[in-house]
Amino acid sequence: MTHTQTIFWAIIVLCLAMPGRAQQTQVQQQSQQGAVEEIRRAQKYVVVPKLSPEDQEEFGEQVVLTEKPVQPIFTGYTDNQLLFESNALLTHGNEESDMLFISTTGFGIQPPLPEDWKKVILVFNGRFQAYRYNDQNQLNFHIYTGGVTAGYQVDDLLSVLTGHSYNIYYNEESYDKFFEETDHFISVNRAIPIADDLAAFVGAQVQYRNTAPARFSRMEYDLFGGVRYALDEKWVAQIYERAEYQDYVANFTRHDWNLQSVLSLTHYFNEWASARIMGHYTYNNSSINVLDYQNFESGGAITFTAQF
Repeated sequence: MTHTQTIFWAIIVLCLAMPGRAQQTQVQQQSQQGAVEEIRRAQKYVVVPKLSPEDQEEFGEQVVLTEKPVQPIFTGYTDNQLLFESNALLTHGNEESDMLFISTTGFGIQPPLPEDWKKVILVFNGRFQAYRYNDQNQLNFHIYTGGVTAGYQVDDLLSVLTGHSYNIYYNEESYDKFFEETDHFISVNRAIPIADDLAAFVGAQVQYRNTAPARFSRMEYDLFGGVRYALDEKWVAQIYERAEYQDYVANFTRHDWNLQSVLSLTHYFNEWASARIMGHYTYNNSSINVLDYQNFESGGAITFTAQF
């Protein structure tokens, strides 16, 4: 694309996007947070740390790689994050910092399957997420999500997953629905044991997001990997990297590279409560220059989980 063409498309994007600038920020913010979900899927059988015999009585046996445990039928959870955002509006230039509170409450239902199907993964899930800014409260929004995840555990180290979900976005103040999204993904995830207290994971994912309005519809191609290290029996450190190529199907001129790094330290109080501190860096390089941005997040979170 020539310099003149770039300027032309930048002007077009600005003219069309001014009323939807907030929408662009809200959609990108949710997509940015979605990277953490890939971490959880990729590590399903990377269970660290090894616990002492005394702690096993409280936590249950946990080793780096083990046979597939008995899965609960119902899992409920709530996760609350308080984050500092260096570029809350995710803009190219004129960055404004802000505090962001993200509250997530969700559930998963994993129906019992016959013994012959023990390697099959099937989970029905639902989730509510609220995003609330301290200064930029005109951006506050929440999302209702429902979906299903299915897959196959090839062996103790390798899994193949596919998932489908439907998401509805609402403005927090007016309660107007401003965005809808249907997601479809397939991923391959591999665990790599290194030591009793150290494990790595790698994976790849392809995802299609079909949105309304359609200008955000895109294909996403991901490569990701990371390492988990158990400092002791209750502290786990983790680093995670993801490179994602985004091909916007309704806008043939827009192609983004989205790079993310996540560093976290988690303390497990017991089997149902944990707290963590983290840093999260995102770099978005778009073929439309005005949509480039960088953002650094840092903060803490607490999670509660119940299983039956």
